[in-house]
Amino acid sequence: MPLTLTLVGSVLLYAPGAFFFYPWKPFAQAAFGDSYHVGYAFFRRDHSEPTNVCLHLVALLWQLLGNFGLLNAVDRAVAPLLPAPLGVHRPLSMLTAALWVVTLMLSPAPLGCSLLSSLLIVVVCWAAPMLTPSVLELGAPTVFVSVLTLSYLSRGQLRKLARGLGIVLAYFGLALILKEGAKFGATALRGRAWATENPSTTNLVLVFMMGLLGALPKPTIPCVVGGVAVVRALGELTRQDALTFYGAAFLAQLSQGVAHKVSGQEATLLSHEKDDSHDRGVKLAFEWSHVTFFPNFLLHACHDELTCRAESASNKNKSKIE
Repeated sequence: MPLTLTLVGSVLLYAPGAFFFYPWKPFAQAAFGDSYHVGYAFFRRDHSEPTNVCLHLVALLWQLLGNFGLLNAVDRAVAPLLPAPLGVHRPLSMLTAALWVVTLMLSPAPLGCSLLSSLLIVVVCWAAPMLTPSVLELGAPTVFVSVLTLSYLSRGQLRKLARGLGIVLAYFGLALILKEGAKFGATALRGRAWATENPSTTNLVLVFMMGLLGALPKPTIPCVVGGVAVVRALGELTRQDALTFYGAAFLAQLSQGVAHKVSGQEATLLSHEKDDSHDRGVKLAFEWSHVTFFPNFLLHACHDELTCRAESASNKNKSKIE
């Protein structure tokens, strides 16, 4: 893949929030992404430990709520400027949900997984107008910690629970420090008033910053750090719900990293970045398929795990009978 095209694909993937979906994403996946089967092979390799999978289910819901919270906020902002096309309410949200559902339904995932993913997207899209950024900021981490705790307690793994809670505290605490540090820095430089009075210019600066981070050879961690710190801080300073929801893309992605750290399984995007056997264009194709089909991949992994366990239990019963 030519270098210029690779840079465009990387910016389009990472700058808007890698796991968020937008109307252009199916077409970008067709241009830059790899097949479902290739992406799922990598996903299954890195998502087999039970607690990791459970925490990714929380992260999936977190990503969806932030995604459609952002789209709903944009729909609200442009509604007074543009007449609703053909009477469609929330056109950006509806178009995105429809395209994502079509993309997932056309994938070779088990039909039940595709249907469940699609239903989840439709429900979250419908519920998004009732969600506030503050509820998501407080509620999602609380559910994440609760699921982690229940997962280890149910298996009596108290040492792993203590270690997991320590990791969560360290990473989420760092995220809070980064955000508050960015807010303090903006206030100290008299940027708070400027950002509040010039939200459009602030947003353009933010787009430029995230674009630069997305163009880096290894953009995953820089984009997460920029989103967790700067995006969320500016969202609060400028009182823009859209920016706060946009910041959820990176905080939820951080939670996925925490899930991998807790479970001891390597994060897929980071493993692609470390891979020296492929050039950047090939790895970018892996990354595009990973995030585009993420809902199906996760439910497909759950399906395969349950199927394997059922077959294992059946084989044990047969051997006892024999």
